[in-house]
Amino acid sequence: MEQINIWRFNQQLTSRLLNINILNIELGRRLSRSESSFWRGIGTQAVGWGIINIAIALFGHIKTRRRLDKLDDPFDEAIMQKETHALQRILAINAPLNLVYIFGGWLLTKRGQSEAMRGNGWGIMLQGLILLFFDSFHLKQVSKLDKTS
Repeated sequence: MEQINIWRFNQQLTSRLLNINILNIELGRRLSRSESSFWRGIGTQAVGWGIINIAIALFGHIKTRRRLDKLDDPFDEAIMQKETHALQRILAINAPLNLVYIFGGWLLTKRGQSEAMRGNGWGIMLQGLILLFFDSFHLKQVSKLDKTS
């Protein structure tokens, strides 16, 4: 079995984020056409978060590619360890931050004066939940990678 390194892992992570959010945008676009303002609210959130997450994925991919190209030996143990810890730190911050999004969406569902606002709240909660699973899964995986380095 091929041992994965931080560079390959990062490429997989950004590709997954990109692909999930292409689907997110398409589903959101379809929901945004609904006659129900509730479902349009959920769809609007899916499209908005999808666009932002695709930008994050592309930025992460480009930034990693540039770092790889600039390093004399990107597979040096110390460099790979540093990159692994940096990604762990980002995911460790993002995972609980998603709980804030979920809570904010919940507040919107409770205080929303319209079906559209409640739909937006549910959309925010759904997007936060997706990102919570995404970040938590990858944090667990990168932690395993750190132990094999």
